[in-house]
This record gives sequence, structure tokens and C-alpha cells, in this order.
Amino acid sequence: MLFNSVEYFLFFTVIAVTYYILPSKFRWILLLVSSIFFYMYLVPAYIILALVIAVNDYTAAKLMERNPLKKKIYLWQSLIIDLGILFTFKYFNFFSINVSKLSALLGWNYSTVLLEILLPVGLSFFIFKSLSYTIDVYRGNFKPENNFAKYFLFVIFFPEVLSGPIDRASNLLPQFNEKKSYDYNIITSGLILFAWGLFKKVVIADRLAAVVNPIFSDYTTYSGVPLIISVLFFPFQIYCDFSGYTDMALGSGLILGYKLLPNFNRPYFSHSISDFWRRWHMSLSFWLRDYIFLPIAYSSARYFTKLKGFKVDKWSYIVAVSITFFITGLWHGAGWNFIFWGCLMGFYLIFGMLTKNIRRKFLRKTNLTNSPFIHTVRILFTFSLVSFAWIFFNSASFSQAVYIITHIFHVFPLQMKGNHIGGSYYPLPYFRVFFPIMLVLLLIFIERLQKDLEIQVYIKSKPTWFRWVSYYILILLIIIFNKADTTGFIYLNF
Repeated sequence: MLFNSVEYFLFFTVIAVTYYILPSKFRWILLLVSSIFFYMYLVPAYIILALVIAVNDYTAAKLMERNPLKKKIYLWQSLIIDLGILFTFKYFNFFSINVSKLSALLGWNYSTVLLEILLPVGLSFFIFKSLSYTIDVYRGNFKPENNFAKYFLFVIFFPEVLSGPIDRASNLLPQFNEKKSYDYNIITSGLILFAWGLFKKVVIADRLAAVVNPIFSDYTTYSGVPLIISVLFFPFQIYCDFSGYTDMALGSGLILGYKLLPNFNRPYFSHSISDFWRRWHMSLSFWLRDYIFLPIAYSSARYFTKLKGFKVDKWSYIVAVSITFFITGLWHGAGWNFIFWGCLMGFYLIFGMLTKNIRRKFLRKTNLTNSPFIHTVRILFTFSLVSFAWIFFNSASFSQAVYIITHIFHVFPLQMKGNHIGGSYYPLPYFRVFFPIMLVLLLIFIERLQKDLEIQVYIKSKPTWFRWVSYYILILLIIIFNKADTTGFIYLNF
């Protein structure tokens, strides 16, 4: 795949150089052609699918503008077509198989129908992006775009078409009409962000994947220490993999003069699950908040106000969180393990809300509210809850997740033999385990120093010698570890 290695960097370099050579008014056309080429390189036939989605939502928005009294009809047209496409390609087989199982239990005669179609790359991302446009137009928050070509560019903008971030029309579309000029500071910031993302992917995530993927793929042969190692490694693998892609996308955008939506803010420094979802996959979290959670919360609140004895805020929150995180799990994958993962995250949030006052009173009475120790405990506890949930996310099935959980503490004592560590079946080489641990500690150390500053801002605030030493070390590590065994991006599957 094009986006697996330095080939993307070479592709992007050609685009960036040509971009600044061209007159400003033609640059968006270059981006459109490049985005179409990029997507067709991956899956040629599915560019037609992206075009259908773009035509559907562009047309619906224009009709809303011309016929405001019928705008709800046009919104439903947009929703039905877009979600129908998503259901057909991503969920039809899952639902067909489960209907068949249910029919067998009930004694009904149902023959399973399966579609032999490949899930288009980035389908969930650009459908959510396009849907947000029509919903915003319906709500009156955004004026419809007149130029269809620019709207199509918004839908398939190549830096973020594969795995997001899920941008908003209000953020990206106006930037296509702005005059972009060469800015050394912005371009260097983009290069730093791109290099940092590439480092997180090919150096950290892929070294962790070399341990995690074989264990999860052949999980029945492992127990005890190897399972513990893989469960603790995966949170950092998926973070460095996905945030690495995001940083590369945001860096690409900055180099071209575009400010894309941020997607991560040091999520493993979160002190609660709600804080985690404000820091993890932020563009999706805020999309779900604005277009699913808040509408459901407001609607259920109006219903509960009619009932006596109901605490409106509490119950509307429970209903909205339950539905939102069921959809969150289903969005990530057509499997019961993903649905359970989403529901588990929702349970964490609901339990946290129900016990919030109790925990606050306890901390006030013990004078531990601002204690650094309690702050650290909260971070570690949140990380533990998230890591447990990731087991279901990374498993191929619900039964695999159950196996890992029930076997993770078998043969618990640390076993060592020669230069290996782990269980008696497939012990892991020391270097294969301890080198990724050093990389994870380096990541934590950097993010601890970075605090809430963006990495490029943090680096550029340092002395010249520090910056250039950092650049050379980063480039050297990327060159050394950008090997043929580099894995694909995890979120390309969604």
C-alpha cells in the first residue's frame, strides 16, 4: 500500500513542491487531482462510491437552501443514502449472519446471504465527514458550498481520507478559498509534526506490533506473562499507530498551509474515562457528542420531565451515553467484540457519573483533592480500565477476548530461560521486549515534558542545538526502523 513507507513522503514532496510553484488560484485543483489519484491508487473502483456520497450530500444541502420548508426531507435523503452505503459495505454480512443464528434458535427458515465485497478504505471516516456537512447546513450552522469540486475535495482530501481526522466543513472548506503563500515557520512546523508522526509509527508502533500481533494472532498457545506483555503493549501500539497517522496528516496539511482538526492530546495522561474521551480520537468524540449524544440527551430530557420521580439530568445522560457508545463500538467494527468494547466504555462513563459525588466527598474529607499521589493513581487506574477494554478491541472475536482475560494470570511468575522471557510455549527474546519498553518510556517522558503544547511548538521553543540534535536522531531512527516488515495502519480497517 502506498501509505506504508517513505513512498508517501516522496508522493507528498512532489505535490508540495508543485503546490507552491503553481499560482494560488490553481492550487486547490492540484489538491483535488492528487486526492483523486491517491484514492484511485488504493482502490480505483471505489472513487465512484466517494463521488456518489459527495453528490448526494452536496445536492441535499443545496436543496435545503432552496426549499427550507422541506429541508428535513432532504436531510433524511442524505442520511438514508449515506448510512445505507455504510451498512451495505460494512455491516450487511454481520447482520445477515446474526439473523441466521437467531432464526436457527427460533426454528425459522432463513438462508444466510453474504456479499463478497471489499470494505472501501476510509469509508466510515469520509461518510461521517460528509454527514456532518449536511447536518450543519440543516441546523443553519453552515452555508452550502456552491462549488461542487471544492466540496468533493473536502470529502476526499488526501491527508485525512484514510483514517481521519474527521474534519468539519466549517473548518476545512473556507481554507480552500484562502490565498496560501510560502511561510517558512508553518512549513517547518508541518515537517516536525510529520516526522514525529512517522517516528511514532515506524519506530514505536511497529516495534510494539512485532510483539503484540503474533501473540494475539496465535493467542491459544500463550498464557501468563506473554499475554500480560501484549495487553500492556497494545494501548501504546494503537496510540502511536493512530496518532502517528494523524500527525502525518496534520503535518501534511500544515506544509500546504491548512490547519486540520486535532485528534489526540496525550490520552494516557487522562485522570478519568470522560477525560480520556476528550483526548482520544477527538474529532470522532466531538462528532459523536454534537450529532448523536447531545440530540439524544435533549430529546430524552424532554421525555423524562413528564415523568415523576425521575432525575432528568442523570437519566438523560445514561440514555445518551448508552446509545452513543453502542454506536461507537459498532462504528469501529462489525463484531460483538467491538460492540462490547463500546458498551464497556459507556458503562465506565455511567459508573463514573453515578459515583462522582461520593468520590469528591471522600477526597475532600481526607484532604486528598489536590494530592499528586491521588492524581497519579487516577491516571494509572484510568489507563488500566482503558487497557482492559482494548483487549476486546484488538481481539478478532468476543471469545478470543474472553480466552485472553481468563488465561492472562496463568503461570503468573516471571519465567526466564536463557535470553528469553515469558511462558513455556513461546518465550519472547529479551531485546524484542525491552527495546519497545524503552521506546514507550521515551514517549511518556517526551509527552510529560510537552504537556499541552503541540510537539512542533514544544520543539521550536528549545535552543538551536537541541532542535537539530533532535532532528538528526529522529531521522536516523526512522531510516533504521523503516523496514519491509512495517505494518499497515490499524485504523485503515475502520
